[in-house]
Order: sequence, then structure tokens, then C-alpha cells
Amino acid sequence: MQDDTTVISLAGVRKRYGGVVALAETDFTLATGARLALLGGSGSGKSTLLHLVMGLIAPDIGTVRVLGEEMTPASMRSLRHRIGYVIQEGGLFPHLTARRNVAIMSEHLGWERDREKKRIEELRELVGLTRDTLDRYPSELSGGQRQRVGLMRALLLDPPLLLLDEPLGALDAVVRRRLQKELRGIIVSLGKSVLLVTHDAAEAAALADEIVVMAEGKIVQRGTIAELTRSPKTPFVAELLGDGGAPTTEQA
Repeated sequence: MQDDTTVISLAGVRKRYGGVVALAETDFTLATGARLALLGGSGSGKSTLLHLVMGLIAPDIGTVRVLGEEMTPASMRSLRHRIGYVIQEGGLFPHLTARRNVAIMSEHLGWERDREKKRIEELRELVGLTRDTLDRYPSELSGGQRQRVGLMRALLLDPPLLLLDEPLGALDAVVRRRLQKELRGIIVSLGKSVLLVTHDAAEAAALADEIVVMAEGKIVQRGTIAELTRSPKTPFVAELLGDGGAPTTEQA
């Protein structure tokens, strides 16, 4: 039975690779319309949790439910059509133009050309790209432009859930801070549920309303940036948020 108040639910989920525990037994939920960041260093378990939600890997034990359905080999395909997935620099195919990168799923699903063209134009305006940009190949685009194209592709099917995996991590600091502000504006305007993975505390604060700090495959603490900064449960949380916890005020 679908719970309309929850878009992601992990119950007793664990993932191991040989003797290494990538994710200890974990319970986790994301409410509908919430924007949450998984924050931690390499090996903390944050990417493992995101990959479980996307169905890229399967749990050893426990249940992953997304948009009211259990993520299984049988449900994976239909669920992925309802999830927007954005990675560093958009994960674009280098041999396709930006427009063709955006249109991969609409072509796969057999959309009529007018419908596809209209949707791409809507998304182009949303992310602030010029029309000629979409006729270029990824190697001809800046990092920020590639990221915008990747976001367009993720939003093409108007999914209720967005997964952002270190989306701005490959960009230089100035561009990254500017795009954080722009990306938050887009996310808020669309009203999507968002799960973000990042190692950057400032990025987590800029894009999410709630943060889950992870370390060694476990959830260490969960709360707003203000709560975590004011009352860190461990020295690790205090150190992680010490320099980058406050949202950026840089203007675009």
C-alpha cells in the first residue's frame, strides 16, 4: 500500500562487499516534498544509500521502497522513469549533442516530435540555456552548461523524485557556488522531493533543508543545518560543519 507522505523508505537495509560494510543496517525515510542531503566523506555510505534507492545495487537484507513500491528487479524499470538522476557534469554521452542527450528517454518511449520539442524548450528556459547551446556536443560546453543539460535530462519525464549525486563536485568553486543558488531556486520552484549526496557542507546547506551526516556506513546525526551546528552529537559532526555549515551568500 502506498504511503503518500513518504517517497523513500529503507527498513533494516544493509550492504556489504566481502568483509567491508558499505552500509550498516539502516532505517531511513524521506518525506514527500522534502529536500535532504546525505553528507559525509569517502566511504561514509552516502553513495551506497543513494545507489540502493536508484536500484543500481540490491541490499543484502532489508527493504527499499521508492514512491510507494518496493525496489525490485521487476519494478526497477518503471520506478526509474519516475526518478530524475543527476551526477557530476551531467553524465552526458560525448557522441550526442546536448539536445540528443536530453531527449534519450523521450526517444526511447516514442514521444511525438512536437511533444518532445515543447518539453525540451520548457526545460531549456527553466535552466537558462540558449537554444544554440543544445546543438553543441558536451566537449564544446562549459562544466556549468553540462550540468544544466544533465538536469534537463533528469527532469524530462517530470519525475516526482530527484537524486543528485555530487552534482556540482567537478566544478570550480566560483561556478559551484553560483549554480548552488540557481539549482536550489529550480528545485524549490518545481516542488520536487530531493535526495542529495555531497561531501561539501556548504552545498548541503545551500540545497537541502535537512541533513543526514554519515560515517563508516552509519547515520551519525540528522537535523537541520542549524540543529547540527548548534548541537553536534560527535566531534566528527562538529568538524564537518565547522567551516562550511552556513549557506553561501554569494550573488550570481
